[in-house]
Amino acid sequence: MKKRYILFKCFAMLYCSSYADDLITKYSVESAATVDANSANSCSNNESATPCEQKKPYHSNYINVNNYIMNPYNNMPSAGGMHLVNESDVINQDIWDQFLHNGTYNAVGLASWANLMGSNNYGYGTNIFAQSGHVYGFAVGGMLEVINPFLQPGERYLDGDISYSSLPNTQVVSPSELYVEYQLPGILQVDAGRIFLDIPWLNSYDDAFLTSGDFDGILANYQLSNNWRLTAVATDGYQEFGSYSFSRLTVYNKQYNGNGFQLGNNVVETNSYAMGAVYKPSSDYELNLWGYNLGNYTNMLYADSDYMLHLNQENKLDFGVQTGNQNTLGMGSNVNQSAGYGSPNSYLIGAKLGYDYSYWLETEASFDGMYGPQNAFYQGGFVSPYTYSIVNDPLYTSGLAGGLIEQGAGSSWRIATTFKPLYDDLKIELAYEEFITASPMDSYDLDIKYKPFDNEFKGLVLHLWVNYTMGPATNMVNPGDFLFVQTMASYNF
Repeated sequence: MKKRYILFKCFAMLYCSSYADDLITKYSVESAATVDANSANSCSNNESATPCEQKKPYHSNYINVNNYIMNPYNNMPSAGGMHLVNESDVINQDIWDQFLHNGTYNAVGLASWANLMGSNNYGYGTNIFAQSGHVYGFAVGGMLEVINPFLQPGERYLDGDISYSSLPNTQVVSPSELYVEYQLPGILQVDAGRIFLDIPWLNSYDDAFLTSGDFDGILANYQLSNNWRLTAVATDGYQEFGSYSFSRLTVYNKQYNGNGFQLGNNVVETNSYAMGAVYKPSSDYELNLWGYNLGNYTNMLYADSDYMLHLNQENKLDFGVQTGNQNTLGMGSNVNQSAGYGSPNSYLIGAKLGYDYSYWLETEASFDGMYGPQNAFYQGGFVSPYTYSIVNDPLYTSGLAGGLIEQGAGSSWRIATTFKPLYDDLKIELAYEEFITASPMDSYDLDIKYKPFDNEFKGLVLHLWVNYTMGPATNMVNPGDFLFVQTMASYNF
């Protein structure tokens, strides 16, 4: 029996050698989502300063076995840590060991409470993510969401309950992710099934939510060169935040749109598609180019660019620009026009300027504008069927209460200051947003997050959001002045 096992192990190792050799040359001992080995030290642009070391050519390390892009908690500190594949994991293990031991998992416990002008909501639960190791390039993974497990549907225990999708009012037990992955390290990665997306306008994660908003579909990433990565997405279904099933519905079917009405469950979306290119020649510069067909809602072009200028070791400037367009070219009809809300026809322009001092101070001033015909959707606003009311869009001026997606066409400003007295462990952000839009609004934000990386509390996150908003009371979307408070505690193992 022992001899047969040794022969099987030798055969498996020989059969895997071509993939293993490539894996060994490509692997990274640190997650590409959090640490980039190609990042050069911050250098001064002052010619009189001490010369910096010669910068090495930048190489994107996004596609590698230690970057779990399907994991919503990929960038979060974890008490149990994340398994990082190294050379011995590939050379000294047989097929089953590689499959069972070279993956990772996270178990996250969460509890949150929210209050909107005296009305309360709460939720609690556990999310479990797991992915196997790669064998011949293939891996499998998924995530199970278990929210309010001991709560009977329809029953709440706080007076004045509010419907707030980040804290579901009912039990949610759902395999929100279930996928197959193929990876050729450094070159190609394909994920198919129930998948997690983290791209502009198709974003499955928001840290104020107990659950994620995942997609039925396929995601492909191809590393075209050291600095260019191409991405393609096709979706065939969506699980809204707080839902326990996938469907062809979007947030516009359940949340009130900018005109104060829902589309209704009889209005369903067709498949959505996206293609993008990410150019990152250094750790300080990134360019994103995207094109979308959001089913029978709209076509969209979107681009943004960000550059960090190091004045010296203590002072940095951050420059950003973004632009976009929505139209219905080539579409026979769209759901907004059919429902009487106007057809999408809008242009976006935005810019930001930030200043960072040392590790503890960040400031930023930003502007966004959306413009289009008065008879277009939301007087020239953007349609966003997967971010509306969630406020996890890529716009610079979006705040805790909303952004241009929620407020409609017009101009918006945001000024924010962030203090980090304990480096990245503690963040205190103060912000003000002004929306001179179809639905005007002034908003004040306080965002405090404690997230230790290197002490005995690693894995714990304590989060507080406070928002005070002033605006006219005109319809269901614009209720006038309100105060919103949310707290959340989570532990990631």
